[in-house]
Amino acid sequence: MRIVADDGLDAFSVAATSIDFGVPDKSVFDFRPPAGVKVTEHDGDDDPAAPEAKDKELPKTVGTGWATVALLEVPDADSEGQQQADVFLDSLPVVSGEWGKGRLLSTSLLNAVITDDGRVAVGSVVPERLYAALKK
Repeated sequence: MRIVADDGLDAFSVAATSIDFGVPDKSVFDFRPPAGVKVTEHDGDDDPAAPEAKDKELPKTVGTGWATVALLEVPDADSEGQQQADVFLDSLPVVSGEWGKGRLLSTSLLNAVITDDGRVAVGSVVPERLYAALKK
């Protein structure tokens, strides 16, 4: 990494002299709390910070890894929320296919299709993968 000053000279630079792709020792990841700290461990089923999370259903997914598409249902909104959602959705381009019709939200990080029948497909994939997931 280089930071160049106005005069074109290096103001700051950092470079690696060697790289080790070996598996680090497990002890590197050991948590060592500071002295006097009480640590309480919880598993995912008894997390007191999010008890309502147990009742929520996970979204259906299609694909694996970076090609995963999450399929969700749009929750019902109150009338004010629905009006705001409609304004937003109306600003998005209309898309359609064998899966139906909807709106495409496209960014450099992820894409999402919000269908007219209340389904949502979202992922860090090209829109065509979303359309294929919606057909399933």
